[in-house]
Amino acid sequence: MFSVFSSGIAFASSENWSEVIRFSGASWAGDTESFICDHADWRIRWSYKPIPGNDSILPVRFHFRVYEVGDKLVEFFIPDANARSGTVYFNKTGSFYLYISTVYTENYTIIIGQNLKYIPEFPSWIIPPLFVTTTLVIVIFKKRKKSKSRNYL
Repeated sequence: MFSVFSSGIAFASSENWSEVIRFSGASWAGDTESFICDHADWRIRWSYKPIPGNDSILPVRFHFRVYEVGDKLVEFFIPDANARSGTVYFNKTGSFYLYISTVYTENYTIIIGQNLKYIPEFPSWIIPPLFVTTTLVIVIFKKRKKSKSRNYL
């Protein structure tokens, strides 16, 4: 089973990261409670410790999936075999939950945090439509200007 600690005040680092929720436990598989990331720049810091002396006998498994509430898969994360901790970054707001699966782990911790000072950039998908629209406006304006100048001659 896992335990949950919610916090909206404690900063995870000096870079303006705020902890949203924390999940920890031992060998277990299942869904977590949902959490909300209302800042687009958020991350999952994870770590786990295998059961001592068990590495060579039974395979340790640690992975998690990130879902949007409504069961849309966002990320399926399986760390490298030798990695015992790491960070995964996301750039999307919404309500999410995790499916965590751990086998032969002594303990694990997953911390969800969001950057409170994040200023979103212009969405990259909007650049091509803006370029096409601007080009069309310029072409239409130039054609009208030429037709008006020909009428006066």
